[in-house]
Amino acid sequence: RILQALHDALSRAYAEALPDLESRYLKRQLYPVVRLVTGRKGIASVYEDILQTLKKGEAFYRYSSSSRARPRDRYVPKDYSERRNAKQLERFVITNSTNVKLKKPSLDRDIKVIPEEFDLFKHDITLLVYGPKIAYVDYNTESAAIIENPVIAEFQRKLFLLLYKYLPRPADRRL
Repeated sequence: RILQALHDALSRAYAEALPDLESRYLKRQLYPVVRLVTGRKGIASVYEDILQTLKKGEAFYRYSSSSRARPRDRYVPKDYSERRNAKQLERFVITNSTNVKLKKPSLDRDIKVIPEEFDLFKHDITLLVYGPKIAYVDYNTESAAIIENPVIAEFQRKLFLLLYKYLPRPADRRL
């Protein structure tokens, strides 16, 4: 009898606590997952993550701000371009006029330019929006933060597209 009464009391307590525990667990699943990476290999892992996250034919969005030319190969996996092209990933880029001059024309990349009077894009930082993730890459410190959260990523994608809509293409050409 005593064991039965103890069992019944524990069962009631469990049943009362379960909705609160489930609610806390579901909220926790919505929290962003943040991963910090450092060094050249860390930044290369961001570009690798783009390839792993996106499906064939999907797009990603990139803000590229730089005050100087930096060796691209230093930060991306060796076969990145080939694998990106094989997946037919489309790129939309917002950058400054310095970066535009360094880019070769490409059919899978569309670039818009921040007007020079806005000194916003000279910090050597890139923001990438891809799938349910965003990544901030700081080339000054060779570090990056990847934030995985579909709501935050969608918010950033919409902001990107809003700005993108109103910016000019460089010299009316598709890059």
